[in-house]
Parts: sequence; structure tokens; C-alpha cells
Amino acid sequence: SIIVPNSNLITEPVKNWTHSDTMGRFTVHVSVAYDSDAEAVRVLLFQLAKAHPSVLTYPEPIVTLSKFGTYSLDFEIKGTVGDIFYGIFVASDLRMAILKAFREKGIVIPHPPVVGIDS
Repeated sequence: SIIVPNSNLITEPVKNWTHSDTMGRFTVHVSVAYDSDAEAVRVLLFQLAKAHPSVLTYPEPIVTLSKFGTYSLDFEIKGTVGDIFYGIFVASDLRMAILKAFREKGIVIPHPPVVGIDS
């Protein structure tokens, strides 16, 4: 998204970034439990991104450990698709593949503990 002040619409040329090239990037955020093997998670996420037929091989997708969350290790998958309008579907496909792969490998997506509930 580009925010253009109204005065710029009148006084300056407006750029349409998808006019001649529809290629675009997408990001998928993934959190795993702190006791997960971070390197194994990174490799798995990279393999899943590369395996999706709509994720371009150039530029190659990247997976980073983006932060140490309160309850999780937080990763990001960044990839490129040929048509940015399909990026949301590719991201959804990847999330579904991640859920399946995590279940198969016993990797846990954590959630905050429930507090304040008495038995």
C-alpha cells in the first residue's frame, strides 16, 4: 500500500506498482514453543515454502527467526509470488501445510497460559 496525500494526486505523477509487473511478496508469521529445535523449524518452513508451486524460486523464499516472543520463538517466511493478488491464498496454503507438518513432527504452536480460573 502506498499512502498519497491528496495534493500529490494533482501535482505529481502517481505510480502504479502492479501496472507492468504483478509480482509481489507475502509474509507468514509462525510461532513455536521455546523447547522446539529452532534450526529444524527453520529448515522445515523453508522446505514448505519452496515446495509450494506458486512461490517463485527467484528471489528465493527466506525464513528468519524474527523475535523471541513472550511464549514462543517467532519465525517469518517471506516469499514472492508471480501475481500478488494470489499471495493471500499462497499464505493460507502454507499455513495449512505448516499445521499438518507440525502435527506430524510434534512441533507445538504455543498459546498463552490461562490464568485466573479456579477449579
